[in-house]
Amino acid sequence: MLDFAYARGVNLFDLSECYPAKDNDGRAETLFGRWLREREIARGSVVISTKVVGPGGDKVLPHRYDALGTPPGDRPSFAQPSKQQILDACEASLKRLGVDRIDLFEIHWPARYVPKFGESGARFNPDLAVSCPSFDEQLDAIEALLEAGKIAAWGVSNETTFGLTTFLERAKARHMPGPASIQNDYSLCDRRFETELAEACHHGDVGLLVFGAMCGGTLSGKYNRGRMPRDEARHREMPGYQARYTCAATLRAAEEYADLAAAHGLSPAHLALAWCYSRSFVASTILGARHVAQLEDQLDALAAAAKVTPALARDVDRVHHCCPNPNYSDTHGQYYAT
Repeated sequence: MLDFAYARGVNLFDLSECYPAKDNDGRAETLFGRWLREREIARGSVVISTKVVGPGGDKVLPHRYDALGTPPGDRPSFAQPSKQQILDACEASLKRLGVDRIDLFEIHWPARYVPKFGESGARFNPDLAVSCPSFDEQLDAIEALLEAGKIAAWGVSNETTFGLTTFLERAKARHMPGPASIQNDYSLCDRRFETELAEACHHGDVGLLVFGAMCGGTLSGKYNRGRMPRDEARHREMPGYQARYTCAATLRAAEEYADLAAAHGLSPAHLALAWCYSRSFVASTILGARHVAQLEDQLDALAAAAKVTPALARDVDRVHHCCPNPNYSDTHGQYYAT
């Protein structure tokens, strides 16, 4: 898979200390590092992006501190992006990768009381405020890593407009680089980025790294009309994981988009990816594939970006207006007009 992607010109590889998600053990970093060494890949030819987890990522801690050789009694009891944990996470990632620099180091999700990953309600709730590392404490760690040359740039993920602009302002006041990227959900079924967050990124020169472009495979049409793939598939193997991608409203929208794709001579997968590839504010779109043929099809969708004409965009908008951002609804399709 890596050989094929690299040969096709893919140069940005997205990792995290909690990947693969089933195990939260950082094994993705270990495997990628092994590929770099065994294939003798020129270090400057790839961009390595990885992430430090936020609150709730406690399953990562044993693997992070095993990599560092930290005695059990000296380990934190819960995950959060405190200064020390950010420094520790970066060091563990460097060891697993077998490199001396990470090109892009991201804070995986906010250490604040905002809804994330399609949480029900998707609204700000100040009653959930808890003690958490400040913006400045996180920047203390990032600044130290930049000065030490252990990271070349940094970014945020699953972040809000308030969080992004606060990081930008605090970084500017410290005369240090601000976030270069924001890795957020964006797809035909989640277009929230297009509003004030896109404006903030434009003025802050922050690139969007899209994840969820295919809604975990749902927008390929493989789950349409009650089907369940017989072969390996994320929602078959991990039922309940990323449930926002399989809620009733998202499944209904996927059927609508599949019909729209057919009307424009596209496969459902190509429409979903071409939509992201064609957006001016998208810096890169992260792909997830299980085998080479699937990855090849996803890369071939680049050519379909030119087919996202104004007429097709208007048709996409019509579906979107009927069911706006269904990934963030647990209302089982109530947004649809009856």
